[in-house]
Amino acid sequence: PIVLREGADPRLASIVEDIDREGRKLNLFMEEVFRTAMTYGLSHILVDMPKSSKPNPTLADDIAENRRPYWVHYKPRQLIGYKSRRVGSQQMLTQVRLREVTMEEDGDYGEREVVRIREIGLTSYTIWRQTVVDGVTQWVIEDSGPMTLGFVPFFTVYTGRTGFQLATPPLEDLAWMNVAHWQSSSDQRNILHVARVPILFSSGLGEEADKLVIGPNRHIQGPENSTMQYVEHSGAAIDSGRQDLLDLEDNMRLMGLELLMPMNGGGQTATAKALDYADINSPLQFMALGMQDVIDLALWASARWMNLPTTATAKVKVNTDFGITLRDAADVQGLIQARIAGEISRETFWRELKRRNILADDFDEKAEMLLVQKEEQEAM
Repeated sequence: PIVLREGADPRLASIVEDIDREGRKLNLFMEEVFRTAMTYGLSHILVDMPKSSKPNPTLADDIAENRRPYWVHYKPRQLIGYKSRRVGSQQMLTQVRLREVTMEEDGDYGEREVVRIREIGLTSYTIWRQTVVDGVTQWVIEDSGPMTLGFVPFFTVYTGRTGFQLATPPLEDLAWMNVAHWQSSSDQRNILHVARVPILFSSGLGEEADKLVIGPNRHIQGPENSTMQYVEHSGAAIDSGRQDLLDLEDNMRLMGLELLMPMNGGGQTATAKALDYADINSPLQFMALGMQDVIDLALWASARWMNLPTTATAKVKVNTDFGITLRDAADVQGLIQARIAGEISRETFWRELKRRNILADDFDEKAEMLLVQKEEQEAM
């Protein structure tokens, strides 16, 4: 679980219990954000504030109206445009344009899709609503107002950053391997269909062949020297296809371990080698730490919306205890190569991973084997 560090302001801690004003706690909200980031390489959070009924609301007014900041998750394709400039050593957003699609009531029972563009700048915001008048699409201003924060409260979680607001999916190679698995599985099912339906072959029957009735409990007698037999698939291709699927599945399982492998930082000094291997960060640990930084920034922006003193802060701790040590990484790489080459069995591979604390202590090899066999049967 994501936990607040000691010293968190209680006013900020209170919004964590319902971070999006839809009943979701911070853990559930960030799970969705991080899952999207793993899919696309990046994911976004907007820290928004409901509009007040008073022109210059005070903290007392906000408390009376139960007005507080909330977080909104935006997927990468919803960010249709942005502007930025460099401030010191950082690239700073000066405008974002976000596409939103909602369903609204249309009559007593119907619904209609409504498209909006939310434009947020440093000094103002505008919400554009798409309308159709006489068959012509138009955009009208639905709402607008000032922005008082001095910055755009829009933050990005990266898992495969290649540049500012640019990223590649960290599991893209695995996705392509899924495509290869689907293609091989499709071929395997097709060849099974062919192999399960034998072809009846006959010779020397002449014109009598068209009058024959083929089926169970029937005897067929043809002219002298005529033959009739079933031709069946040899089955060699079936085993080859099955082995291809098993190899792909093994590689797909092992590919997931790459996110846990320590990142290659180049040459190491003797002092560095003497450091505790557990301090070496894996790609997944860096992703989790990056998400932790974004959560801290979003909480800081929430404090600014609430007009809290600059001393009022809240920081979180995200679990990163899932890395593999350098020694374990070398061992695992060797085990992976041996497993792919067929030098060791799946059971041995699992046992060695369990011995290195990569698999959970309650990992049941027999139960897992049943699950693997079930997957293999479903794939055939």
